[in-house]
Amino acid sequence: MSIPIPIPELAATANGYDFAYVLTVTADSRARAVAVRPTWVGEELRFDLGASSRVNASQRPQLTLVYPPVEAGGYSLIVDGIAVVGAESVAFTPTSAVLHRPA
Repeated sequence: MSIPIPIPELAATANGYDFAYVLTVTADSRARAVAVRPTWVGEELRFDLGASSRVNASQRPQLTLVYPPVEAGGYSLIVDGIAVVGAESVAFTPTSAVLHRPA
């Protein structure tokens, strides 16, 4: 079951989650997941990444954030977007989002 979240409502929806997994893709097309604590800066999310994930995000900037459910049977928040890797952090601009759980 999926519930689309309009981008203007995303910050309020994400507020109930503690952390997210950011999914990047390696040069040989493997998915890589690492835990991050995104924070909102204007209309972007900012977070830190390690060296390997920074390279992945620089070369393939379409990323996905997956916030796991905070309780059993709850909804995951899945956010797609575009990343810009800066010297200090990654700036992530969401393009779509859904709440999702098994039917």
